[in-house]
Amino acid sequence: MADWLALDKLAHLLLYGIWAALWFRWKRTTGTDVSGGSMAAGLLFMGGYGAILEVLQWAMEADRYFEVPDIVANIIGILLSYGINFLIYKMC
Repeated sequence: MADWLALDKLAHLLLYGIWAALWFRWKRTTGTDVSGGSMAAGLLFMGGYGAILEVLQWAMEADRYFEVPDIVANIIGILLSYGINFLIYKMC
């Protein structure tokens, strides 16, 4: 069971990290300042979206569960992706 849980959290981290990387890439290609408020708004939206999905899983009672570690994994994935992409952007 622990292996499945670790895989689930890794999936959350990777999927939200990929989403954040795509957001970062889109902002760069549109010429938006990637260090500005629009990036913070996007990151807050992604984190909030993940949290809302968890709450909906709890509210719908459809054999799905609200898990705070899922939200934490989402946020870590978003922040890691943003940090890595920002460093790459600054180095280029």
